[in-house]
Amino acid sequence: YTDDNRIVLGFKNNDALKCAFEIIIKLTQINMSSTKNYSEFLLKIGISRGRMTYYEDFNKLKKNVNLKHIEMLLNSTKIVNSIILDKNVYSALPENHKKYFTYEERNAEHPHYIFKVKFG
Repeated sequence: YTDDNRIVLGFKNNDALKCAFEIIIKLTQINMSSTKNYSEFLLKIGISRGRMTYYEDFNKLKKNVNLKHIEMLLNSTKIVNSIILDKNVYSALPENHKKYFTYEERNAEHPHYIFKVKFG
């Protein structure tokens, strides 16, 4: 957890996408079954295939080039309540998963794919 309300998670294998889907879908289920309105809850999950070394000190961690790549992915779209994949992650997906993602090219150097859910 960081000072600017970000949570950084790392996965040793391909569980990142499964976890991201679970988080987004569970939040949708909570929203649908609750009498409260969670539409103000904003979440973006960025996934990249890069490697990272974990450091307790977030200042060291945020210097990692792969973490900077994920930050760039998250900053490249205004779409919230979404999962953003870089082209390498998307290319490695099974075909039956790809249909859930939309191609978005806001910056020609950093095309990405988005899975989004509307709350509220």
